[in-house]
Amino acid sequence: MPKSCAAIGCGNHSMQGEKVSFFLFPKESEKRSKWAQALRRVNTDGTRWSPKSKWTYLCGQHFITGKCAPIHNYILNYISN
Repeated sequence: MPKSCAAIGCGNHSMQGEKVSFFLFPKESEKRSKWAQALRRVNTDGTRWSPKSKWTYLCGQHFITGKCAPIHNYILNYISN
């Protein structure tokens, strides 16, 4: 199954041939919520967006280092585009 980035305006997906890393949203609800807040994405009705699928990804282009922090540390190092 192809992966695509959940960030608004990002067209990165795993089938495009470029070497881009993809990271699943954390399973733990507080961390998952922080990632969603960092995206500043909203639903069409104006409510805050949250991932509905356990298969929701962000690509490495949305992280300062190009990758998320180690799972034991999980510091959100996201930068908005």
